Amino acid sequence: MGCGSNHLMFDPLKLMQILRGKRLMFVGDSVQRGQFESLVCMVQSIIPQGKKSIQRVPPRKIFKVEEFDASIEYYWAPFIVESISDHATKHTVLKRLVKLDSIAKHGKHWEGVDILVFESYVWWMHKPTINVTYGSPDVQEYNVTTAYRLALQTWAEWLESSINPVRQKVFFMSMSPTHLWSWEWKAGSDENCFNESYPIQVVRVPKRRTYICIRGTQGEALDKGTKI
Repeated sequence: MGCGSNHLMFDPLKLMQILRGKRLMFVGDSVQRGQFESLVCMVQSIIPQGKKSIQRVPPRKIFKVEEFDASIEYYWAPFIVESISDHATKHTVLKRLVKLDSIAKHGKHWEGVDILVFESYVWWMHKPTINVTYGSPDVQEYNVTTAYRLALQTWAEWLESSINPVRQKVFFMSMSPTHLWSWEWKAGSDENCFNESYPIQVVRVPKRRTYICIRGTQGEALDKGTKI
C-alpha cells in the first residue's frame, strides 16, 4: 500500500475499544473458525502477556481480553440448527442428519451475546439431498435447498424470540467462495486447490444449480429477518 493511499488500515486498538465490555461470537463451520482465528491473530499483538487468554470449551473457543473486559468467540454449528455433526472435533460422518426444527441446544449459548456472526453453507453441499428430521423423529430425505430454507426459518424464528435488537447485533455471512472442486476453474480436473498459486482467470458458471438456489434462500431468510 503506497504512502498516498486512502485505504484505511486495520486498527486492532480501535476494534478492541469498540468491543469493550462486549462479546463477539462467530457461529458456523470451519469458515467461521478461520474468521475467528484470523481476527484473534490481528488483535492479540496489542494485548500484553498476562492480559489475554484463550479457552477451549467445546463447541466453543473463547479469546478473552482482560483490559477491555471483552471476548472474541467461536461456536461450532455447521448447520446452525442441530445435527449429528455438532461435536467440536468428531463431526465427520458418512450420512449427515440435520434436525431442521431444533436449535435450542445451540441457542442457549448465543443468548446475551452482543454481536453474533452466523454462517452456514459448505456442509449442506455434500449431496443434492440430505437426511433430516422435521416435525417428527422420523428420518426423511429432503432436497438440500428445501432443507436449507427450513433450517434458516428455524433460525429466524429463534432470532425473533431471543434477540434484543436494542443491545444485540446479528450478521449473516453469505456464501464464501469455495475451492474444493478444481473443475470449477480447470475443465476436466477432479482435484482441489492444492498447489494452486494464481488467481482464477476463467470464471465458469457453477454446474450445480444448488449454488444459485441456496443464495436465493439466504436472501429470503434475511429479508424476513430485517425487523430483528
